Amino acid sequence: MSIINAEFHSIWDGNFDLETACSVDLQTGRLHIEVSDDVEGLDLLDFEFVRLPGSPVQFEVSDESGDYYIVDLAGFRDAALPLIEVA
Repeated sequence: MSIINAEFHSIWDGNFDLETACSVDLQTGRLHIEVSDDVEGLDLLDFEFVRLPGSPVQFEVSDESGDYYIVDLAGFRDAALPLIEVA
């Protein structure tokens, strides 16, 4: 099973970007997100996405009963390939 580190972003109240570390299983697209308690005072979660380190590309995630998955897993794998080959 191949796991790659990435950045999980939660956008709150229109412009507050809460970034936490995550890892992505490249076979299933499932995310493991580090817990953050930094949401005090924030009201509305607008959207969430994942980025690979050093990349501006946002990958949409879906929340399936509390488990998060990359929506475009094939695109994410393609973008992650250069990072895997370097490691």
